[in-house]
Amino acid sequence: MTLRSLGKYQIEAILGQGAMGVVYRAYDPVIKRRVALKTISGDFKQDPELLRRFYLEAQAAGSLRHNNIVTIYDLGEEHHQPYIAMEYLEGENLQTLIKTDRVVTLNRALHFIHQCCKGLHYAHGHNIVHRDIKPANVFVLDDDTAKIVDFGIAMVGSSTITKTGMILGTVSYMSPEQVSGEELDGRSDQFSLGIILYELLSGTKPFEGGTIVEIFNKIINHDYPPIRSVYPSCPESLELILDRCLARDRNQRYDNLEEMARDLERLLSKLPREYSLSEDVVVETNEHLSVWLNELDDIAQKVDSGILDDAAWRLGRIQERWQGKDPLLDARVASLQARIRFMHDREKIHRRLDNIRTLARDGLFDQAEHLLDKLEEEYPESEEIFDLRKSLLEEKQASEKFQHIQAQVSRATFLLAEKEYNQALQTVESVLNQYPEEKGLLGFYRRILDERSEYEKQVFRQNTFRDAQNLLQRGEIGPAIAKVEEALSRYPEDESFQRFYRTLMSLRRGDR
Repeated sequence: MTLRSLGKYQIEAILGQGAMGVVYRAYDPVIKRRVALKTISGDFKQDPELLRRFYLEAQAAGSLRHNNIVTIYDLGEEHHQPYIAMEYLEGENLQTLIKTDRVVTLNRALHFIHQCCKGLHYAHGHNIVHRDIKPANVFVLDDDTAKIVDFGIAMVGSSTITKTGMILGTVSYMSPEQVSGEELDGRSDQFSLGIILYELLSGTKPFEGGTIVEIFNKIINHDYPPIRSVYPSCPESLELILDRCLARDRNQRYDNLEEMARDLERLLSKLPREYSLSEDVVVETNEHLSVWLNELDDIAQKVDSGILDDAAWRLGRIQERWQGKDPLLDARVASLQARIRFMHDREKIHRRLDNIRTLARDGLFDQAEHLLDKLEEEYPESEEIFDLRKSLLEEKQASEKFQHIQAQVSRATFLLAEKEYNQALQTVESVLNQYPEEKGLLGFYRRILDERSEYEKQVFRQNTFRDAQNLLQRGEIGPAIAKVEEALSRYPEDESFQRFYRTLMSLRRGDR
């Protein structure tokens, strides 16, 4: 049967389908925007780990707000079918661009990897490791913006999603520590990103083989073919970047992807024009660049110390003298200026944050999130805004949980009053299965069981007395006694059955 809707979302088309589930193009009639809906296939009752991994994907990606990471809007479940509503992207993934030889230029390849560095560094800074970086999980929009997708096997904090000994991820893009089943950090994603960079430049993967075991052996024990053997025009600085991020020992890689991004920025700033991947590359050098970068490092220390006016004046002087000749310098200046503006506006920002918190306390989460989105657009690098967003998400989920439990308890109470005990029990059981931590519901569940038991006892008592009286009227005192004896075997402490039994025994002896 064709799926027409999930929750509030109207299904329009299937975008993709794999072993883990289906991705649909859908429409949100409330917000009036197109979204991508990701579902998961499987029997969640038989495999609760599958459902847990699905929800962790939403929680991991949903806490991130970055231009190079797909935005998660919503998480829901309907008819036992969980789904994630996310940003609808128009373009193609990097795997398709590589297969069809449409990366074309060195500049474009570096631009894609640089964006991935920025997005992953942001995720790592929030304690999230992707663990499945590969071309299929890098989506390129029509304007060449790269977005990282599918945090389906992400590791959030110290929570390991995979079972012990289980290895997830695409084999050819795995890091040595991932192959070995070791604990992972952001440097594993860095290694995988290095493999993508190698493939973008050369059209081949650095570790290839006919079997999984052969590929694993190469990743762990063998050096990859030098990039110049497959891409002779590779600039020396780019070769050094690859050597560092593809180091077998992760301690020899970049400490973080922000460092790798800076090296890529420096290289891009030295390319005087676009270079196809088939022509020799001439890299310009600028001996003054390091001087300006050191100056910016000193200014950054002044910003951290709160010496804002002096820092702003020195930034202005750099802009006057440099006049936008280097993209790296411009980016660093812009970042420092944004930090200064944030610190100057801190009091105003705190008032806006307090207003958002008040809306959340009143249960007006949609309004609170709207105001927070606007604030985040103005100050995208604020940790305070990020922390409040995380807090809002938790409060919203807690509120929705409370409302859901309250509604189900009200329904169960109504069913109990109507003596629909089994339906009442099923209602409470469904809530307990969804929220097993809510131990308070167990008392209500036991109350329903007790009332059902008492009701069944009353019905049994009435039926027993009726049947025994009918037998007596027909003069069948023996069967009547047997009927009461059967009742006493079930409820030996019931005084009404005991009294009736004594009466029947007296009648049989002729005492009455």
